Amino acid sequence: MTGVQTCALPISYGKDAVDAFIELYDEDCLEDFEEAYYGRYDSEEDFAEDFMTNTYGIDIPAMIVVDWKATWNSNLQYDFDYENGFVFNKNW
Repeated sequence: MTGVQTCALPISYGKDAVDAFIELYDEDCLEDFEEAYYGRYDSEEDFAEDFMTNTYGIDIPAMIVVDWKATWNSNLQYDFDYENGFVFNKNW
């Protein structure tokens, strides 16, 4: 068929991850799935802690309390989406 584009589904990430991506963006955007996908997390807070620790190499002593939910709400939610346990970068 001419003029029909096909896109391989990123099934290695699992159906739930693909469904979450489609819910947020659209099936037409599946070609950008791998670039947008950041992983599976139990909460926005877990993602914020992991992202900040890995990106900035922060080694926070256990005696210091960080409000990771506020970090998500104040900063990260503008660049990332959280859907059914999956995180996607909005800037792909």
